[in-house]
Amino acid sequence: MKKWAVVLAAAGLILSLLAAPLMAQSTAGGKTKVQAGFTVTFQVNVPGAAIFVDKTQIQGNAVKVPPGAHSFRVVAPGYFDYIQNANVTANMTINVQLQPQSFPLTINANVKGALIFIDGAQVKGNVVTVPAGIHSIRVSANGFQDFNTSVNVSAPMVIDAQLQQAGFPLTVNVNVKGALIFVDGAQVMGNVAAVSPGSHSIRVTADGYQDFNTSVNINGPFVINAQLNPAGYALTVTGNVPGAAVFINNVQRGMIPYTEMLPPGTYGIRVTASGYQDYNTTVNVNAAFTVNAQLAAAGYPLTVTANLKTTALTVNNMQKGGTPYTEVLPPGMYTIVVSAPGYADYVATVNLSSPLVINAVLQPSLATLNIVIPPSFLDPEDKGEGFGLVKIFIDGKMMNPKRDVSGIQVTPGRHRIAVSSGALFVQLGDFDFAAGQSYAIDLYMELRPRVIQR
Repeated sequence: MKKWAVVLAAAGLILSLLAAPLMAQSTAGGKTKVQAGFTVTFQVNVPGAAIFVDKTQIQGNAVKVPPGAHSFRVVAPGYFDYIQNANVTANMTINVQLQPQSFPLTINANVKGALIFIDGAQVKGNVVTVPAGIHSIRVSANGFQDFNTSVNVSAPMVIDAQLQQAGFPLTVNVNVKGALIFVDGAQVMGNVAAVSPGSHSIRVTADGYQDFNTSVNINGPFVINAQLNPAGYALTVTGNVPGAAVFINNVQRGMIPYTEMLPPGTYGIRVTASGYQDYNTTVNVNAAFTVNAQLAAAGYPLTVTANLKTTALTVNNMQKGGTPYTEVLPPGMYTIVVSAPGYADYVATVNLSSPLVINAVLQPSLATLNIVIPPSFLDPEDKGEGFGLVKIFIDGKMMNPKRDVSGIQVTPGRHRIAVSSGALFVQLGDFDFAAGQSYAIDLYMELRPRVIQR
């Protein structure tokens, strides 16, 4: 065994000698110069990369090194370093493939405006540079299911993200070009949105038009025809009572003066105010329109006074007590009767359209006077005219211009009565007359001789 080992050692020595490079000889100056070593050539995929051999940068891409172990390093900005240790025993070529530190990752989505997230962070655009390795990708869009995947990036990569609709297609057709469509508060691009099953709110807006609002329950593909109506016309309500409440279709909208833009159509207008009758009308709004609401008072005070303390009062045949009297009554026609014993009734018919005061002056009831005149009292020159020359005086005032001697009206109280016929004038005396009573005075002639002393 020892002999065999020596032989192997000798063989190794022989091989080592055979592998040693030949010595170059030079006879310059009569001396022989011998240089030993091997050429190492680097082929690098990145132009301008820096090459280091045994920590010393070389010029170019080839270097001669002595036999033995050597370290090699190739570097370039934006690339991972290339590091290798080798035992150089002959000329050799090293193929260096520098790996970039990151790669462009392109994500194409089939839904415009979709959001792209890489490793949980949203990115702008659809191209991003990522370091080599495993990365998570999520692409999302309203109405679509998220697209999720993981990729191992070791080179530029392109991913096609095909988003699937999250539910059913909801199509909104609008009669106004350029109108904006909102589904559940989010604006929809175009007029088709993918929505999940269930209830959803839809709003369509356009300048100069009233909003279209509705709610729908989606359980399959659904189409809505949104008819936008013009924003409307100005309806103005004025009136004679500022601050009166304005109702449109039984919904209070404001107070006089009031203006609102309403779509074309028929509307019920009601105006109310405390102390006034309601004003009601119906209008057809197809242009700017003004309603002038003239409210009539719900009632006016009616006041009745009289020149007597004790009276009886009726209003439209309803007993109201006595005077003074005040009551708020609806506008209209009223008949007022004021009465008192011994006085003629005061009667008045009025149209109550504003506050009204009636001062009732009651006149006493008249007595009736009849004068009974015997024929002997008549004027002998009457010549058949009867009582034609008889004059009756009450308190000095002739009361029978037509020479009537019966049915003469006399005011209640004490009065002086006189009668004349032709040249005869007789003072009958003072008499008391009561209202409503009838009186008769009988005249008779009594001749009394008068003695005249001479």
